[in-house]
Amino acid sequence: MVNEWDSKIRARFDELLKIPGGFPTEKSTFDDLMLVHSFFTEGLEWASNAKQLIKLACGENSVHFRDFEIYYSRFENSMGSNFYRCVGVFRAAKADYENGFMADQKTLIANNLLGSTIEQAEILFNAKYYQAAAIVAGVALETKLKQMCDDNGLSFDGQKINSYNSSLYKAEKYSKPMNQEIVSWASIRNDAAHGQWGTFSASQVEDMIKGITRFLATY
Repeated sequence: MVNEWDSKIRARFDELLKIPGGFPTEKSTFDDLMLVHSFFTEGLEWASNAKQLIKLACGENSVHFRDFEIYYSRFENSMGSNFYRCVGVFRAAKADYENGFMADQKTLIANNLLGSTIEQAEILFNAKYYQAAAIVAGVALETKLKQMCDDNGLSFDGQKINSYNSSLYKAEKYSKPMNQEIVSWASIRNDAAHGQWGTFSASQVEDMIKGITRFLATY
């Protein structure tokens, strides 16, 4: 089991490290590298996934997790520059994990990568960051659906919630009501990611988080 998760974590590190390279940047007045404002939503999604992976791979007491948490906590006031500080910490965590400096932590890896992500969504919701909560909950759902497709050898047209959902429903992996509920969650997540915050309510986000939590526990 540990070897299986070790392979998954290494693959996840590789996958996540590629993403920030596609984000546009700008320079601050102090010549620091900054994430452009229009990509803050994508940056939040990436950082949420990266934080969870560092926690799993290195542990909450590791210097990598603590450093990442410091810069992540500053996103509300200054995300642009702190995003790339998080990227730097993530790169260091990846290197230490792959070079065997987290060997003890590997023996503690018994859960998949989803639980804490939905927990982060709950924390964001309770702090009244409803849009961010919807985005992070969507990350947990999308990751789970992709995993289900991969486990069942299903093909999908594009790496999106609705694509995975369509493939799984056609393969009769769950019922039509479940399929329709996932479509609804995907709509909220997409609206939140594109700044269309007036199209859903806080109560809908709360129901979404509860529903995805049940889904993760059931499938």
